[in-house]
Parts: sequence; C-alpha cells; structure tokens
Amino acid sequence: MIRDFLTWWGQQIFSLLPARFVGNPKPNSDAILISDLDGEASDPSVPALSWRRAGVDGETRRFPRDPGGAGRLAQSLGDARGPILIEVSAGAALSKHLILPAAAERDLDRVLRYAMDEETPFSPEEVYWDWTITGRDRAARTLTVRLTLLPRARLAPMMDLLRDAGVPVDGIRIPSTDDVQVISLSHDGRRPREGATVRRPGVLWAAAGALAIAAIVLPFLFQSLALVRIEARIDASRIDASKAQTLRSRLDGTADGGDVILAERSRLSDPLAVLAALTSSIPDDTFLSDLTLKGRKLTIAGQSAAATRLIGALAGKGPFRDPSFAAPVTRIGTDAAALEVFSISAEIGDTP
Repeated sequence: MIRDFLTWWGQQIFSLLPARFVGNPKPNSDAILISDLDGEASDPSVPALSWRRAGVDGETRRFPRDPGGAGRLAQSLGDARGPILIEVSAGAALSKHLILPAAAERDLDRVLRYAMDEETPFSPEEVYWDWTITGRDRAARTLTVRLTLLPRARLAPMMDLLRDAGVPVDGIRIPSTDDVQVISLSHDGRRPREGATVRRPGVLWAAAGALAIAAIVLPFLFQSLALVRIEARIDASRIDASKAQTLRSRLDGTADGGDVILAERSRLSDPLAVLAALTSSIPDDTFLSDLTLKGRKLTIAGQSAAATRLIGALAGKGPFRDPSFAAPVTRIGTDAAALEVFSISAEIGDTP
C-alpha cells in the first residue's frame, strides 16, 4: 500500500514539470493497452476488442467490438490503475525528423503547429500528434525533433465506441523495433493521466498534498535548471569565440581573403547550378510551388501528372543524391487530368 502510494505520488510530481523539461511521457509498465485483436483499429469488420497490461505476460481480455462489448470492457477495468492507451501498429503512424533552431524549444508545440502545414500533408486538427527531442547540436544551435502523426480518421470508430462507454483514453501507444512511442492526447486540451487512479476516491486530497509538496520542491528544481541553462549558454559562447578566433587567425595569415570565400563556395552548393540541373531533370508536366535549399539539403514541392517517376528522373541526372518523398503523395481530382501533389527531398553532390 505504501509503495503504491509513493509510486503514484512520484508520478504526480513528475507530471507537474513543464513539457520542455521532461519531454514526452514515457510508456510505463502499468499502462492499460486497448487494441483490436485483428487488423487495424479503424476497420469496422474487426469482431473484438481486448485490453492487457503493458510489460506483463498475462491473459488478454476480449470483448465484442460493439457498444455492449465496450461497456463490459469499461466495467472490467474497475479500479484498475494506470494510464489507458490505445495500441496501434507501427505502420499506422507517420514519423518525420525536423531540424529546428534551439530557440524553438521554448514553445515547441506552437512552432510544430505552424510547421506541420508545410512539412506534412495534414493540419493539426486532422491528426493525433506528439513530438520527441532526439538530439541537440550546441555548436549549430539546433535541435532534432521527431514528429509523430496518426490520422484521426483511422481511430475514429474506436474512439467513439470507448467515449460512449465512458472509458477515458490518455494516449496512443505505437510499438516499433527501436522503441515505444506514445502520442499524448494533451494536444486535445487534456494532459495524460500518467499513474492516475481510475474512478478511485480520495484522488483530490492526495493531489492537494502533492501540490503542497511541489510548491516547496519546485523552486529549488527551477533554480537548478536555470543554472544548467546558463552553463550551457556559456559553453556555447566559448565554442563560438573559439571558432571566431580560428577564423581571424586564418584571415590574418592570408594576404587575400579570397581563398576563404572560394573554399566556402566549394563547400556549399551553387543555387544557380542546382536550379539549372533541376529544370533539365523534371518533365514538362511538372511544376514546382516551393523550393528550399539549405546547404546541400534540397526540398521541392509541387504538382505532377506522375509524381513517382520524379524520383527516377532526379536520381539519374545532375548533382542530386538519394531523392525520396518527404511526405505522402496526394491526388487532386479524379479525371484523366488529375494531378499529384508531392514533396521530395534530396542531397546535393558536387555541382559541375
């Protein structure tokens, strides 16, 4: 009893921390996983639902996939503790890595909402989504963010069924070969109830006690985090100062700074040469609406009568390396003149 209380209390204190300090909620061993027994959750022909404990080898409880079965599933949960997650297959979700300025971490949710319309074919209202910071480059002052998306339409039937049965869903669990991702539903205005008790009396009193303790602990924690941030800025400033000193020494030792400029031009791609190669590579039935060139990273977007053949066209000509679709191809119209909307990214090799 005491151990369970201390575990619950620790999870409540952890959930009070701002999202930029703790990242996304991690799937824990006491999560309740609800899934279809066969196939995808959006397929109405699937006959049954099931729930089980994450990380526990035990019997999977099965119920008919209808309102009556969902009601019995809700009753079987009873006083079960732990967040309730819908488990889907890894292929059901879309994942994309974005490189953003380090300053974006202060309000990453808002930045990703604006970036989603440009980087994906979806709007934030059409998907369940969440993010994970996978890397930081202090020298370049950038951070790498993995954006995970799941179309709402895929889970709409199950969500409606569970909502009508009174089963609160805290997130969506996506297992993969590398790790387990959890899309929190906090972007819908609700925070995930990590470690919360389902229909358990006395939660409000326990939460009040946890908040009182948090009021004492959090100021010290915030002060420590502020010191860490200041030290990180000092380290970054030292790196910048060292780079500036190195560059100054190179310029002072060279009679003409033209060598440095030529070296930088050879390191970066020539925009005019890239544009010329791109114009000669794509067919006449394709036009571009967007072109971005960052260093040697090229991203193009537009419409084409046959978007799939653009990969082969780019791979076989000019300086383009490893072209691939940056987002799913969508089709506009249903007649013979219909066009496909595409987004392709590629690396730029040495331009002639």
